[in-house]
Amino acid sequence: MNAINLDTLETDTTDWSDYCLGYHSLKVPPGLSASLNPSTHIDWHYPGIVRNYPASARNYIQSHARFGGIVFQAQVNGWEFIVAKERRSAIRVSTRGLVFFGAKKIGNDIVVFTEDASISRVGDGSAPKYQDFFRNLHAEPVTSRNRKRGFCYGGYLFSGYMPRHVYTFSVSFTSPLRHGYRVRLFQEMKVPPKDNRPMAPQSPPIIPASIQVTESVITKGGYNGVITRVLGVGEEADQGYLDVLIEGPYGDLGKPIIASSTISEIKQGIQEKEHEYLGFLARIQAN
Repeated sequence: MNAINLDTLETDTTDWSDYCLGYHSLKVPPGLSASLNPSTHIDWHYPGIVRNYPASARNYIQSHARFGGIVFQAQVNGWEFIVAKERRSAIRVSTRGLVFFGAKKIGNDIVVFTEDASISRVGDGSAPKYQDFFRNLHAEPVTSRNRKRGFCYGGYLFSGYMPRHVYTFSVSFTSPLRHGYRVRLFQEMKVPPKDNRPMAPQSPPIIPASIQVTESVITKGGYNGVITRVLGVGEEADQGYLDVLIEGPYGDLGKPIIASSTISEIKQGIQEKEHEYLGFLARIQAN
């Protein structure tokens, strides 16, 4: 089978909705709703959005399940920055673990970033370098006009900070009435060192007789990947799952690794649904 070129794929997205994730814009088929995944982070700062929170950002941090007491605190560019002992349970606070909290109230929402640390590495976390992430970070509701300034998460646009090491943005688009899609955009800003250790021998996968696995080369923006189809056989030949991996170059914000899959089984019309899925992937474009 010839390679599938997403750059030339034609899909009617007239009634698809816009969605901004990280440094990219997506088009989402009708009937699917976004659910943010906790694996999202920018240089190991994990974001969260708390909707309609009645109190202050400081109050939110102090009521957080992982808050075990203040070690250091500061105001940084309007962000409430608190280094806290890590609470492990209702009765246990770690003697070594810390959590860096940076939170701000925007309208009725709390926008918060958390980062894990240890006393052995950061002391009390008061060194100015630990506040660098927030020093110029600005947050505002995302619009079609401002999304090029930074990265999107949960309907907010964050500008003023560029990743120095790595970013991962993940989202699932789900519906109780149909299959959904999961997508993860990942990028390392520096080429990782080569690992010259020999690989362990791999055993061939055991594939049940009730399914068939096929693969095709897929390209996007000049970079190759693979689409894997896990299909039923016999009476279930029109059902299955789809999985895609496309690897972009290191260090390019706009060309990340794209890892994606269908969330639930496609019950019928696998070829038609694959075309929609490929159209969804083709519309992942840098802001």
